[in-house]
Amino acid sequence: MYWKRIKNNTSLWLEWNGWKDARAYFSTRIGKLTDFYSNIHQRNSEKKFAYLRQSHSDKICIVSSPAEYEGDGIVTNNPELILRIKVADCLAIYIYDPINRVICLVHAGWRGTEKRILEKGIIYLKETYGSLPSEICILFSPSICPHCFDVDIWSENENQARLLGVNKILNPRMCTYENPELFYSYRRDKCDERMHAVFELF
Repeated sequence: MYWKRIKNNTSLWLEWNGWKDARAYFSTRIGKLTDFYSNIHQRNSEKKFAYLRQSHSDKICIVSSPAEYEGDGIVTNNPELILRIKVADCLAIYIYDPINRVICLVHAGWRGTEKRILEKGIIYLKETYGSLPSEICILFSPSICPHCFDVDIWSENENQARLLGVNKILNPRMCTYENPELFYSYRRDKCDERMHAVFELF
């Protein structure tokens, strides 16, 4: 279990702080999103958000300023920015290069996986920042598992990373469909609610 459960008042979310100067967050259905974001802002009151209007594409945006961008992957080396995407059963993939201090957050459902968006994100880091695959670290969010969906987005994305030489992959294997007490699931509930995946540099 790579994700640590954090409880504040009536809200619960997940955090991963196992990297030196980057932290990943993932909201749950328990409590209010305002509590989730208040916790992040208390630590980093001066930071601003860069986020995506998502469309199940393979478009990746390299950003340096707070705004809404269009695509399904977002990259920055600016520690003053916080990156955010939204998911239900899709996979949020946190990509971190500790040497060049770059982070990337990717939305990979079955369509993004089929379009190889994770592979494209890793290549962006290599070509733009000189990232070495042997140094890149990857963390998977909770998402739908291969027992509950026709496409094994876990294995498919792990394979994309490994074929490029990335082996530092953390997959908690937490299924959104199988954990209704914690997560929204579009496939299970046909709901409009989403979990928020958030990523920042220090």
